[in-house]
Amino acid sequence: MWTTSCLAEFISSLRAQDVTPAARKTAKHCLLDLAGAALAGFKTGAATSLRKAGCGLLGPGLATLWFDGRQFPAPAAAMMNSAAASALDVDDG
Repeated sequence: MWTTSCLAEFISSLRAQDVTPAARKTAKHCLLDLAGAALAGFKTGAATSLRKAGCGLLGPGLATLWFDGRQFPAPAAAMMNSAAASALDVDDG
């Protein structure tokens, strides 16, 4: 957990002018790669099964499922979104 806390503290302390144009470009590519991988994996069996299981077990929340719109608690939505993103193992970011 220490590494995560250090990384979060570093990122939250960055100012816009601290991020180089090259870093911005790389971040944009990573986000587009993630979105494409998640869209491609959204209807896979693994991602669909996890969303179905989550619907029955988890209550409402404020975090939105990508390409779906339903809302769940943030940890659950993150798990379901990441399942779609990694379902086809095509995410490079």
